[in-house]
Amino acid sequence: MDGHLGLVCINRDGRSRLTTLCFDGLARASRALREPRGAARVVTATLGPGLLGGDAVARDTVVASGATLVVAAQMATPVFAGNAPSRSDARSRVAAGAELYVTGEVLLLAPRSAHEVSAAFDVSGDGFAVHAEIVVLGAGARLRSRTSARIDGRLVPLKTPPLTPVETKQLCYSILADAQKHKFEEENELDLSFGVKGLSRFRANLFMQRGAVAAAF
Repeated sequence: MDGHLGLVCINRDGRSRLTTLCFDGLARASRALREPRGAARVVTATLGPGLLGGDAVARDTVVASGATLVVAAQMATPVFAGNAPSRSDARSRVAAGAELYVTGEVLLLAPRSAHEVSAAFDVSGDGFAVHAEIVVLGAGARLRSRTSARIDGRLVPLKTPPLTPVETKQLCYSILADAQKHKFEEENELDLSFGVKGLSRFRANLFMQRGAVAAAF
């Protein structure tokens, strides 16, 4: 079974507004009751118990100049094993002076399941786009992820090799104060928030997984 979302966000009278919100099949979306100041917000969901082998969900997003769109997932999406991999595809076009934030998309891959993810970003000028995805792998689960961005007029696949346990620890510890490092090493888990000057504040959860430091932001 397939699903598709279509989202178009524009700037009207100084405010970001969704002008198109269409969906069918497995995919569903709704406008949030309260929008972030100066931004439009949409909440997405997948119908039924989750994605089965062979299911596919696609999302096409257009953000016009001067507009800001926040796309958030309503809940985690379970991915179950089947005869073929399931897949999710995101295609985003962000104009100059526009911003797109895709946050909190969580995939729960069941044991021995297979899922393919692709994301393509076409960002013009000083436009900005960020896509945050959290993946939880069950035993024997397989994930194939492909991300591409438009560079010098053409879409180029981004080659991002998996992080090693040493690199993951270094990245996580780079945002911790000494007291937070001691607390994490004693309790093997830590909730915190931190800020990036000129950008935003973020919440994070650090934890141990299979003897390695892991985190969700």
